[in-house]
Amino acid sequence: LGAFLRTLSGTAVYTDERWSNPFDANDQITLIVLPQHATKITPLGDGTATVSCQAAPNLSYQLQSSNDLQQWTTITSITSDASGYGEYPVTLSGNSFFRYTYTPPSP
Repeated sequence: LGAFLRTLSGTAVYTDERWSNPFDANDQITLIVLPQHATKITPLGDGTATVSCQAAPNLSYQLQSSNDLQQWTTITSITSDASGYGEYPVTLSGNSFFRYTYTPPSP
């Protein structure tokens, strides 16, 4: 709790331009990346793994992969269950990075 409270100190959130507006030019948030602690990669020992996430229930998420953390490719979309859990099997190759993202619907 103390560590969290210390993250709330400082004034950069009020003065740094990069934190000034989370919306795009159309006042939309176009992509939300789920935090790392919400995503789990479970290797199955045969060159494959299960990539799971714990998120909001009954929402559609995109599972994305990258080899360099710069370019991301959507593998599939999944809908989390009533408890917010979702998973998808993947093939591991070289440097494999995965993330779940959520794109809010347009109003």
